[in-house]
Amino acid sequence: MTYAEFLDRYRSVISTNPFDDCFLWALRLDRDGYGRTRREDGSDVGAHVLAWECASGRSVPDGLVVRHTCDTPNCVNSDHLMVGTVAENVADRQRRGRQARGSRNGRSKLDETQVAAAKRVLAEDALPKARLARLLGVDPTVV
Repeated sequence: MTYAEFLDRYRSVISTNPFDDCFLWALRLDRDGYGRTRREDGSDVGAHVLAWECASGRSVPDGLVVRHTCDTPNCVNSDHLMVGTVAENVADRQRRGRQARGSRNGRSKLDETQVAAAKRVLAEDALPKARLARLLGVDPTVV
């Protein structure tokens, strides 16, 4: 399928954003906001991956991923897509501030206010780490 055929086939589930030229996929999104669809063989694929493959006429090379230059997960505009390594994709995410840090990280134990308070208590040497950890309800290794 060519990219023109891709756009034609999915026209009803793609809208354009006039501010940034993104083609926004709205059919099925995963929990991270990336469009999902099925290839002609029935296999599940990211809509942006399929868009890139249709535009380039080739499969994503082994070991590479399709990256967004626009930082919009559900964008399928081939002008906003490029292949790269996972490390490059992670670097993009960090540079753009999309890395889950602090309380946005699903594995965090404390929020930013608790961390700031704990740092003050530790700087003042007001409580032993183990006691502070108990008060915060976390393991001492977190403190």
